[in-house]
Amino acid sequence: MNYRIMHETERSLRLRLRYAPLGESEEALLRFRLQKLPSVRSVSFFRQTGGILISFSGGREEILSLLLRGEEEELRRSARCLDFLTNLLEKNAPKRKEAALSPSLKKRLRSEIITEAFIDLLLPMPISMAYHVFKFLELERM
Repeated sequence: MNYRIMHETERSLRLRLRYAPLGESEEALLRFRLQKLPSVRSVSFFRQTGGILISFSGGREEILSLLLRGEEEELRRSARCLDFLTNLLEKNAPKRKEAALSPSLKKRLRSEIITEAFIDLLLPMPISMAYHVFKFLELERM
């Protein structure tokens, strides 16, 4: 992959690609490849500039070797395949009808939301958290 190192620290690496910015699918594939490395903590892409910010722990050598191995054409070909499969799945997926909520259910949900908001505002954090855990467990039992 053709890139230039713009900035480097002990824990991060900022690169700029020397060809056109990555598309959405290409970003997803490259992010997946980079995050499979044990030392990589996070990967951020900047489409306008063609930049990539990689935060890591440990050495940067395995990251750079992965980037050197990865060919732009292979990445673009894989992204085209991913786009094709995504479009095929979307076209053939059964259409889901949106269920309309009954007025009584809407009223009950509205009152639940208002109650939750007041509990979050009025009770101290530990008690509020305990209440939410209790509600979550109650929901799990249903």
